[in-house]
Amino acid sequence: MPQKPDEENNCQTEGIFSPVAGIIGSLQANEPNLAGTARKNLARVSAKFATELGVKNGDLVTVSTDRGSLALPIEVSEILDGVIWLPRNGVGAESLRILGALNGDGVKVRKGI
Repeated sequence: MPQKPDEENNCQTEGIFSPVAGIIGSLQANEPNLAGTARKNLARVSAKFATELGVKNGDLVTVSTDRGSLALPIEVSEILDGVIWLPRNGVGAESLRILGALNGDGVKVRKGI
């Protein structure tokens, strides 16, 4: 599970990937009227996980797998510790396509880009 950040807060830690599937995200890509209703793409983590990463609301984190990486701002939320929630089909943040990770897969998470 997650490790404590080093003194420079540049550690890379492991998290459990939890995408939120939604057909609306993929529909927004080519539909300007729907795209106007899109939620902001965020990575959500628990307060404990945010502390372990050395991040606060709005800070960027990079989530990566062997397939690719995705950088998003953090939002501290009430979710399970050690889990990172990402939009599955968000416009510009299609985590399934970019990371190739499914619900429950391990991913690498680090502060910054």
